[in-house]
Amino acid sequence: MATLSNNGSAVDGAAAAVSYLEDSALTNSGYGSCLTQNGRVECDSGIMCGKSLRFAAVGALSAVRNPILVAKLLLQEQLNCPKTKLGRVHPALLCGNGAVEWLASKSPSLAQPFNLVSEKAYSDWLKYRSWLDKVETHVIDTLETPPKRARTITMDTVGAVCVDLHGNVASAVSSGGIALKQEGRIGQASVYGCGCWAEENDFGKVAVVTSGTGEQLIRTQLHNWHSAHQKNCYHRRTQPLLIS
Repeated sequence: MATLSNNGSAVDGAAAAVSYLEDSALTNSGYGSCLTQNGRVECDSGIMCGKSLRFAAVGALSAVRNPILVAKLLLQEQLNCPKTKLGRVHPALLCGNGAVEWLASKSPSLAQPFNLVSEKAYSDWLKYRSWLDKVETHVIDTLETPPKRARTITMDTVGAVCVDLHGNVASAVSSGGIALKQEGRIGQASVYGCGCWAEENDFGKVAVVTSGTGEQLIRTQLHNWHSAHQKNCYHRRTQPLLIS
Protein backbone atom coordinates (compact mmCIF):
# COMPACT_ATOMS: atom_id res chain seq x y z
CA MET A 1 0.00 0.00 0.00
CA ALA A 2 2.89 2.37 0.69
CA THR A 3 4.06 1.98 -2.90
CA LEU A 4 0.66 2.98 -4.25
CA SER A 5 0.20 5.78 -1.71
CA ASN A 6 3.44 7.31 -2.98
CA ASN A 7 1.97 7.41 -6.49
CA GLY A 8 3.64 4.18 -7.56
CA SER A 9 2.31 2.42 -10.62
CA ALA A 10 0.24 -0.76 -10.64
CA VAL A 11 3.36 -2.57 -11.88
CA ASP A 12 5.33 -1.21 -8.92
CA GLY A 13 2.62 -2.28 -6.48
CA ALA A 14 2.21 -5.80 -7.85
CA ALA A 15 5.97 -6.38 -7.87
CA ALA A 16 6.37 -5.01 -4.33
CA ALA A 17 3.63 -7.29 -2.99
CA VAL A 18 5.07 -10.40 -4.62
CA SER A 19 8.64 -9.59 -3.54
CA TYR A 20 7.39 -9.39 0.05
CA LEU A 21 5.90 -12.87 -0.32
CA GLU A 22 9.13 -14.16 -1.90
CA ASP A 23 11.04 -13.13 1.22
CA SER A 24 8.84 -15.29 3.44
CA ALA A 25 9.83 -18.90 4.10
CA LEU A 26 6.11 -19.70 4.43
CA THR A 27 5.52 -19.45 0.68
CA ASN A 28 6.70 -21.49 -2.27
CA SER A 29 8.40 -18.57 -3.97
CA GLY A 30 11.87 -17.11 -3.55
CA TYR A 31 13.34 -18.10 -0.18
CA GLY A 32 11.97 -21.41 1.08
CA SER A 33 10.80 -22.69 -2.31
CA CYS A 34 10.47 -26.38 -3.10
CA LEU A 35 13.70 -28.00 -4.25
CA THR A 36 14.40 -29.74 -7.53
CA GLN A 37 15.44 -33.38 -7.86
CA ASN A 38 19.05 -32.37 -7.23
CA GLY A 39 18.27 -30.08 -4.29
CA ARG A 40 18.30 -26.66 -5.96
CA VAL A 41 15.83 -23.79 -5.90
CA GLU A 42 14.74 -22.75 -9.39
CA CYS A 43 12.13 -20.00 -9.43
CA ASP A 44 9.72 -18.80 -12.10
CA SER A 45 8.20 -15.34 -12.05
CA GLY A 46 6.17 -13.16 -14.39
CA ILE A 47 4.56 -9.72 -14.47
CA MET A 48 2.17 -7.97 -16.85
CA CYS A 49 1.14 -4.35 -17.36
CA GLY A 50 -2.51 -3.94 -18.34
CA LYS A 51 -2.08 -0.50 -19.92
CA SER A 52 0.63 -1.56 -22.37
CA LEU A 53 -0.17 -5.31 -22.51
CA ARG A 54 3.55 -5.90 -22.04
CA PHE A 55 4.70 -9.06 -20.23
CA ALA A 56 8.08 -10.15 -18.88
CA ALA A 57 9.26 -13.21 -16.99
CA VAL A 58 12.19 -15.24 -15.72
CA GLY A 59 12.38 -19.01 -15.45
CA ALA A 60 14.51 -21.58 -13.61
CA LEU A 61 16.25 -18.75 -11.77
CA SER A 62 18.60 -19.73 -8.93
CA ALA A 63 20.40 -17.79 -6.18
CA VAL A 64 18.53 -14.52 -6.84
CA ARG A 65 16.61 -13.27 -3.82
CA ASN A 66 13.63 -11.74 -5.64
CA PRO A 67 12.88 -13.21 -9.07
CA ILE A 68 9.87 -10.90 -9.50
CA LEU A 69 12.16 -7.86 -9.42
CA VAL A 70 14.16 -9.33 -12.29
CA ALA A 71 10.96 -9.82 -14.28
CA LYS A 72 9.97 -6.24 -13.43
CA LEU A 73 13.33 -4.96 -14.68
CA LEU A 74 12.80 -6.81 -17.95
CA LEU A 75 9.34 -5.26 -18.23
CA GLN A 76 10.66 -1.77 -17.53
CA GLU A 77 13.15 -2.12 -20.38
CA GLN A 78 10.28 -2.96 -22.74
CA LEU A 79 8.21 -0.02 -21.48
CA ASN A 80 11.04 2.52 -21.57
CA CYS A 81 12.35 1.57 -24.99
CA PRO A 82 10.71 -1.23 -27.04
CA LYS A 83 13.90 -1.73 -29.07
CA THR A 84 17.64 -1.33 -28.52
CA LYS A 85 19.81 1.12 -30.45
CA LEU A 86 20.50 -1.59 -33.02
CA GLY A 87 16.80 -2.30 -33.40
CA ARG A 88 16.84 -5.57 -31.48
CA VAL A 89 13.73 -6.43 -29.50
CA HIS A 90 14.16 -6.64 -25.73
CA PRO A 91 13.63 -10.17 -24.37
CA ALA A 92 10.33 -10.98 -22.68
CA LEU A 93 11.58 -14.18 -21.02
CA LEU A 94 15.03 -15.12 -19.74
CA CYS A 95 15.92 -18.41 -18.07
CA GLY A 96 18.67 -19.92 -15.94
CA ASN A 97 22.23 -18.63 -16.17
CA GLY A 98 21.35 -16.33 -19.04
CA ALA A 99 18.92 -14.46 -16.81
CA VAL A 100 21.54 -14.14 -14.05
CA GLU A 101 24.17 -12.82 -16.48
CA TRP A 102 21.71 -10.28 -17.90
CA LEU A 103 20.75 -9.16 -14.39
CA ALA A 104 24.40 -8.71 -13.39
CA SER A 105 24.88 -6.37 -16.35
CA LYS A 106 21.80 -4.31 -15.49
CA SER A 107 21.61 -4.32 -11.69
CA PRO A 108 24.60 -5.85 -9.86
CA SER A 109 22.92 -5.32 -6.47
CA LEU A 110 19.96 -7.52 -7.44
CA ALA A 111 22.33 -10.14 -8.83
CA GLN A 112 24.17 -10.73 -5.54
CA PRO A 113 24.10 -14.50 -4.81
CA PHE A 114 21.50 -15.40 -2.19
CA ASN A 115 20.85 -18.75 -0.53
CA LEU A 116 17.18 -19.56 -1.19
CA VAL A 117 17.18 -22.95 0.57
CA SER A 118 15.40 -22.90 3.93
CA GLU A 119 15.88 -25.54 6.62
CA LYS A 120 12.32 -26.80 6.17
CA ALA A 121 12.62 -27.01 2.40
CA TYR A 122 15.85 -28.98 2.72
CA SER A 123 14.37 -31.30 5.35
CA ASP A 124 11.35 -31.95 3.14
CA TRP A 125 13.62 -32.56 0.16
CA LEU A 126 15.62 -35.22 2.03
CA LYS A 127 12.42 -37.08 2.87
CA TYR A 128 10.87 -36.83 -0.60
CA ARG A 129 14.15 -37.68 -2.29
CA SER A 130 14.38 -40.86 -0.20
CA TRP A 131 10.91 -41.87 -1.37
CA LEU A 132 11.88 -41.21 -4.98
CA ASP A 133 15.08 -43.23 -4.64
CA LYS A 134 13.16 -46.17 -3.18
CA VAL A 135 10.69 -46.16 -6.07
CA GLU A 136 13.42 -45.83 -8.70
CA THR A 137 15.48 -48.67 -7.18
CA HIS A 138 12.36 -50.87 -6.81
CA VAL A 139 12.67 -51.07 -3.03
CA ILE A 140 8.95 -50.36 -3.19
CA ASP A 141 6.75 -50.62 -6.28
CA THR A 142 4.89 -47.35 -5.89
CA LEU A 143 3.52 -44.84 -3.44
CA GLU A 144 -0.16 -45.19 -4.22
CA THR A 145 -1.13 -43.00 -1.26
CA PRO A 146 1.40 -40.24 -0.55
CA PRO A 147 2.38 -40.06 3.13
CA LYS A 148 0.48 -37.47 5.12
CA ARG A 149 3.35 -35.00 5.23
CA ALA A 150 3.67 -35.03 1.46
CA ARG A 151 0.13 -33.76 1.19
CA THR A 152 0.85 -30.78 3.42
CA ILE A 153 3.88 -29.39 1.58
CA THR A 154 3.54 -25.77 0.42
CA MET A 155 3.49 -25.76 -3.36
CA ASP A 156 1.14 -22.92 -4.31
CA THR A 157 2.12 -20.05 -6.56
CA VAL A 158 1.96 -16.57 -5.01
CA GLY A 159 0.58 -13.62 -6.91
CA ALA A 160 -0.86 -10.13 -6.72
CA VAL A 161 -3.25 -8.03 -8.76
CA CYS A 162 -3.02 -4.28 -8.35
CA VAL A 163 -4.92 -1.11 -9.26
CA ASP A 164 -3.04 2.18 -8.93
CA LEU A 165 -4.31 5.70 -8.25
CA HIS A 166 -4.78 6.26 -11.98
CA GLY A 167 -6.93 3.17 -12.39
CA ASN A 168 -4.29 1.17 -14.24
CA VAL A 169 -4.01 -2.55 -13.50
CA ALA A 170 -1.15 -5.04 -13.33
CA SER A 171 -0.62 -8.60 -12.16
CA ALA A 172 2.44 -10.48 -10.95
CA VAL A 173 3.16 -14.08 -10.03
CA SER A 174 6.06 -16.10 -8.59
CA SER A 175 6.62 -19.77 -7.87
CA GLY A 176 9.27 -22.25 -6.82
CA GLY A 177 7.47 -24.96 -8.78
CA ILE A 178 6.54 -28.45 -7.71
CA ALA A 179 8.62 -30.50 -5.28
CA LEU A 180 11.32 -32.69 -6.87
CA LYS A 181 10.77 -31.08 -10.25
CA GLN A 182 13.16 -31.74 -13.10
CA GLU A 183 15.97 -29.18 -13.36
CA GLY A 184 15.11 -26.61 -15.99
CA ARG A 185 11.36 -27.19 -15.75
CA ILE A 186 9.35 -24.04 -16.46
CA GLY A 187 5.90 -23.55 -14.92
CA GLN A 188 3.00 -21.31 -15.82
CA ALA A 189 4.37 -18.33 -13.89
CA SER A 190 6.93 -17.73 -16.65
CA VAL A 191 4.65 -18.36 -19.62
CA TYR A 192 2.79 -15.56 -21.39
CA GLY A 193 -0.96 -15.93 -21.06
CA CYS A 194 -0.77 -18.66 -18.43
CA GLY A 195 0.42 -17.43 -15.02
CA CYS A 196 -0.89 -13.88 -14.99
CA TRP A 197 -2.81 -11.50 -17.20
CA ALA A 198 -3.64 -7.78 -17.09
CA GLU A 199 -5.59 -5.90 -19.72
CA GLU A 200 -7.17 -2.50 -20.23
CA ASN A 201 -9.40 -1.79 -23.22
CA ASP A 202 -12.75 -0.29 -24.21
CA PHE A 203 -14.57 -3.14 -22.45
CA GLY A 204 -12.96 -2.45 -19.09
CA LYS A 205 -10.00 -3.59 -17.04
CA VAL A 206 -9.13 -7.04 -15.75
CA ALA A 207 -6.20 -8.57 -13.86
CA VAL A 208 -5.83 -12.30 -13.24
CA VAL A 209 -3.39 -14.58 -11.40
CA THR A 210 -3.56 -18.38 -11.65
CA SER A 211 -2.30 -21.08 -9.31
CA GLY A 212 -2.21 -24.82 -9.79
CA THR A 213 -0.38 -27.46 -11.79
CA GLY A 214 1.74 -25.53 -14.28
CA GLU A 215 1.53 -28.03 -17.12
CA GLN A 216 -2.27 -28.05 -16.96
CA LEU A 217 -2.54 -24.27 -16.78
CA ILE A 218 -0.21 -23.90 -19.76
CA ARG A 219 -2.26 -26.37 -21.76
CA THR A 220 -5.67 -24.91 -20.89
CA GLN A 221 -4.76 -21.20 -20.57
CA LEU A 222 -7.42 -20.91 -17.87
CA HIS A 223 -6.91 -17.21 -17.28
CA ASN A 224 -7.94 -16.41 -20.88
CA TRP A 225 -11.37 -17.86 -20.24
CA HIS A 226 -11.77 -15.90 -17.00
CA SER A 227 -10.49 -12.71 -18.59
CA ALA A 228 -12.99 -12.99 -21.45
CA HIS A 229 -15.78 -13.82 -19.00
CA GLN A 230 -15.01 -10.78 -16.88
CA LYS A 231 -15.01 -8.49 -19.89
CA ASN A 232 -18.41 -9.82 -20.90
CA CYS A 233 -19.91 -9.50 -17.42
CA TYR A 234 -18.30 -6.33 -16.10
CA HIS A 235 -18.08 -3.90 -18.98
CA ARG A 236 -16.27 -0.69 -18.09
CA ARG A 237 -15.52 -1.80 -14.54
CA THR A 238 -12.20 -2.55 -12.91
CA GLN A 239 -12.38 -6.11 -11.61
CA PRO A 240 -9.21 -7.65 -10.13
CA LEU A 241 -9.35 -11.45 -9.85
CA LEU A 242 -7.39 -14.13 -8.06
CA ILE A 243 -7.94 -17.58 -9.57
CA SER A 244 -6.55 -20.55 -7.68
